[in-house]
Amino acid sequence: MAHVVLLAGVFAPPLLLLSMGHAYRHRSPRARGAFWGGVVGYGAGLVLAAVAMLVPAVDWTGGSPLRELVLHAGPLAGWLVGVGVGRALAARRRRNSHS
Repeated sequence: MAHVVLLAGVFAPPLLLLSMGHAYRHRSPRARGAFWGGVVGYGAGLVLAAVAMLVPAVDWTGGSPLRELVLHAGPLAGWLVGVGVGRALAARRRRNSHS
């Protein structure tokens, strides 16, 4: 199961960002915010996973599955959080501009 999550985290967000970026100029502000939030969140998730890979394995002993969680689900979780935050910020920005 962990391998499926890893593969989904590595390949699904770039493919979804590619589809979200298609006809970017004609998208709504919320869709644009979701796109850029996804780009930033995916990048942050990849950095987090890379940092977790560089931590020596001795520091991760003790039976905690945290390292595997960060490594396998970090990019996917970063992308999901980024899309949500970007979409919410774009909606808030749009609502504040009409006030």
